Amino acid sequence: PFLCLSLGSTSTSLQQPLPLAHAAAAMGLLDALYRVVMRRNAVYVTFVVAGAFAGERAVDYGVHKLWEMNNVGKRYEDIPVLGQRPAEE
Repeated sequence: PFLCLSLGSTSTSLQQPLPLAHAAAAMGLLDALYRVVMRRNAVYVTFVVAGAFAGERAVDYGVHKLWEMNNVGKRYEDIPVLGQRPAEE
């Protein structure tokens, strides 16, 4: 259950065993990804556009929350209102 990989071209070749289970699992995942997403161009383009949109929304939300967290008390909404006119009765 091991695949031997020959390293170098010397007379005493070094062989390092690679477990086939890991290689098969990685190839299975890549094959599934290819079958689902990249086999047809329209599906691939849709996947890329949807991923870009979702990624942009996630980054925008995260940066906005980080900005608000770091600027508490410094934002326009946090400044007390100065020079308010008294309410007329």
